Amino acid sequence: MNTAISRASKIRSVARQHTHSLYRYPASMSPSIAETVIRRFTRPGDLVLDPFCGGGTTAVEALVSGRSAICADLSALAVFLTRAKARPLLQDHIDDLRKWLDKLGDPSQTLSTATPEAIVTKSGLIYSPKSYGLLRGIAKKISSLEFEQSRTAAKLMVLRTGQIAFDSREKPITPTILGKIFQRTAVEFLSKHEAYSQKCKQQKPDLSGQRRLTTILCDAEHLANRIRHRLKHCSLVLTSPPYPGIHVLYHRWQIRGRKEVALPFELLGLQDGYSEAHYTLAPRSEFDNAKYFERITRVFSAINKALSPSTPIVQVVAFSRPEIQLPLYLEAMDTAGLKPALHRKQSATLVKREIPNARWYVRTDPTLTSRKEYVLIHKSTS
Repeated sequence: MNTAISRASKIRSVARQHTHSLYRYPASMSPSIAETVIRRFTRPGDLVLDPFCGGGTTAVEALVSGRSAICADLSALAVFLTRAKARPLLQDHIDDLRKWLDKLGDPSQTLSTATPEAIVTKSGLIYSPKSYGLLRGIAKKISSLEFEQSRTAAKLMVLRTGQIAFDSREKPITPTILGKIFQRTAVEFLSKHEAYSQKCKQQKPDLSGQRRLTTILCDAEHLANRIRHRLKHCSLVLTSPPYPGIHVLYHRWQIRGRKEVALPFELLGLQDGYSEAHYTLAPRSEFDNAKYFERITRVFSAINKALSPSTPIVQVVAFSRPEIQLPLYLEAMDTAGLKPALHRKQSATLVKREIPNARWYVRTDPTLTSRKEYVLIHKSTS
């Protein structure tokens, strides 16, 4: 069991297969680990649960392997991304998108009258680049698409364009450059999603069935109450919870010297009035992570009670202070009623994965640089 996962953990290249590269979600699970775990613990047709779905890695790897998935997150952005990246497209959707893109042409030319749009940072600073006005102009054209799933796909194109154009950039780009980025993004999207959808169809021909992927906007603590009747049928829980003591901006982008902006939610027309702590289970200022461990215990206690006995629960977690937090995390899993799949010492050191291009830092001590994830394997006992 260890060997295959350990080999997968050594793959450090940026994920480009399937639809993973269509949006870069921070601290995403390694697709290689997800694929290996799913194939090791499940069979085609089985149901996989991810209560912290994030960028949708579990969902994509489950569906392309012929499994079904239930994916939940308390972030509307994460739920959108999982649905947009993992739900296969029918040929009608692809054709609808191609016609829309042909009609749109080069956005920097067809939408040349786009006016500057305000970008407001968390601290209240306002920037008004014309390139953002152009991106908002593209987003407004999405309503002309015929199918809802086509519109979801187009929104992801806009979102990815915005991420490339604005996230972590010091200087604004021109509308002409943004238009080119959008065109390249659209080409990549159609190519990757068409190939991914075809692979899913080969595994499970009925692409139109909505039951293959269920996405739920829900706090993981309450997920078991929402879908208790379905959790009994889960063959695997595969997830990557928020990391204790590590600052990750799941819900915002950064511009002009790490100034936080809510552009991803604005571009999708979603409301986001929450702080970072809402998405990381505990406030950034908490040194001992007591609230984090209380909440993570409640999450897995509720899930454990709803699962069938001996259901594998695989988690990919990073720690700012592994020597302290890893034992506390394993203790939380004990309190939640989970049983280590291996001997405790083996489980604690099962796999360490060095993270390539990690974009996070330790909340309590910026001088610490945690760059390792651990793969922990338990079984339900309920």
